[in-house]
Amino acid sequence: MERLVIVRHGETDYNVQRRWQGHMDIPLNDAGLTQATRVATALKNEPIDAIYTSDLLRAHATAEAINQHHNLTLQPDRRLREVSLGHFEGLTSEEIVTKFPDEHAAWTGDLEVPAPGGESDLLFSNRVQDFYETVLKDHSAETALLVSHGGTIRALLCVLLELPVKHYHQFRLDNTAISEFHWYRNRWNLVRFNDTYHLNGHF
Repeated sequence: MERLVIVRHGETDYNVQRRWQGHMDIPLNDAGLTQATRVATALKNEPIDAIYTSDLLRAHATAEAINQHHNLTLQPDRRLREVSLGHFEGLTSEEIVTKFPDEHAAWTGDLEVPAPGGESDLLFSNRVQDFYETVLKDHSAETALLVSHGGTIRALLCVLLELPVKHYHQFRLDNTAISEFHWYRNRWNLVRFNDTYHLNGHF
């Protein structure tokens, strides 16, 4: 594979309310559907040979919008889901700190400590890396497109850029932002990051 295009899903009501979604299957809201249409228009003339997506509604619907211009077979994969946050899911950060102060402190302080009922950042990162190693690394397609979640994409960025997983919180990714990597001199090169130009009507 020579090129990888990565898109975060469109907006949901939980994004607006700043609630942690994790594995909750929250659909796109009206704004998210519009964003999906706009990112699909922005990518309609891009050469894309394969599309992988999280199986959760918000990512899958975004991938479906993009695929309307490419007529490929979408390939959902559970490993592309957002980090599982267990009892934190559906809550805002403030609510989590209030209801689970000790668990939140432990989770944010150690990559190997899971959210209660969820998964640790380390296990989450290993899940994303497993997808990369078994699906993307030796992909025969020239260009693959991947639609996923903010946390998942940040974890994948660490894999592609050969960064320790502890840095994955340092990337900002907006809804339907496009990031792009090219394979050059035996490593992935980041050529576009968090591009949301299409949301302003520019294609």
